[in-house]
Amino acid sequence: MNVNIDIGYSKSLTLYKNVNISFKAGDIINIVGENGSGKSTLYKTLIGKIPALKGEVSTEIKSNIATISDYISIPKELLVSDVLDFIGKESVEKAKSKYSDIFKIVIDYRSQKVKTLSSGQGRILEIFAALASGKSIIILDEACNALDFKNKDIFLAQVKKLAGSGVVIFNTSHNLEDVFYLSGIIYVLHKEKKSISTYDGEKSVEKLSLFMRQQ
Repeated sequence: MNVNIDIGYSKSLTLYKNVNISFKAGDIINIVGENGSGKSTLYKTLIGKIPALKGEVSTEIKSNIATISDYISIPKELLVSDVLDFIGKESVEKAKSKYSDIFKIVIDYRSQKVKTLSSGQGRILEIFAALASGKSIIILDEACNALDFKNKDIFLAQVKKLAGSGVVIFNTSHNLEDVFYLSGIIYVLHKEKKSISTYDGEKSVEKLSLFMRQQ
């Protein structure tokens, strides 16, 4: 799959031109940049919330994306079993057979309310719900915010397994160690120069941070 688009909120407020991203099943695409560099704008364009200023995001991509974010969550008063019922038995069974590791985690706390789950458990439930709805592209938009070390490790390990099973992962994190842990391609957004560069240097937080500042 491929996108080649201009993004922004109007022709006079174009953030980036010729954003060209190609990916296939199982790819991990890390999008990094300073606050306000346009990461959320790119994601909103990919899911169709705002239109591309030039080019087009295919329906195949838009219809298959789910976003996992610190700002979006499942209603806290629901039981996990209610969430699974809402998804539907057939969809849950399909996801169970394909993503058994994640299902095993979720089913262990099916009798709990969402509000009693740890942040990491909540994120994994959100991912399972997205996968059960048939999504094959997951956007992690600062999804590790507020996770403690233990829950973050569990969450990121499951994300890597998902990529191994063919799910496409778009990841944004201010923690560059998490970026290197997930591996994959790294795109660096630099708003001032309106440029997007691919980082293929040393897997070092210091070196990547320097590269981000020098663009």
